[in-house]
Amino acid sequence: METAAMDTLTETKFRTAMRRLTSTIAIVSARGEEDTGVLMTSATSLCMDPPSVLVAVNQKVSAHAAIKASGLFRVNLLHADHIALLEPFSGKMKGAERFQIGSWSFEADGARLTDAVASIGCVADGSLDYGSHTIFVGRVTDVVLGDLEHTLLWREGQSARTDA
Repeated sequence: METAAMDTLTETKFRTAMRRLTSTIAIVSARGEEDTGVLMTSATSLCMDPPSVLVAVNQKVSAHAAIKASGLFRVNLLHADHIALLEPFSGKMKGAERFQIGSWSFEADGARLTDAVASIGCVADGSLDYGSHTIFVGRVTDVVLGDLEHTLLWREGQSARTDA
């Protein structure tokens, strides 16, 4: 089998495998020239000492430039009632108009979804460019816990909710 064909086959299988990885849906927000945010499933805890998270942000989205410039960002974990936020923050809408949907508080580190399952403020404590993304290590500076409701998940290219 040719290398190019193998690469395409591997890429297709990898994409399918990653679609099967169930992840919590988050909106990562930051303050730039205007408030910005991006929908993602690549936000995860790193460690407790110091409390930290990892986010992988596409270098082409406005949130990337804002995080690079300010060194601050906020991770907002969504619940099932936030399904209306998926389309605007997936790139279908641009700029501040996205924040007209939902209830937001505008903090120094980024917009906080006031009824999020959790909202985590961070200082970018390190970064690594890898392929099309930058992996930011966020040292946690603030945590706001909301009601534990049905967390919004992403699996097989669509949203789902937890039953607990």
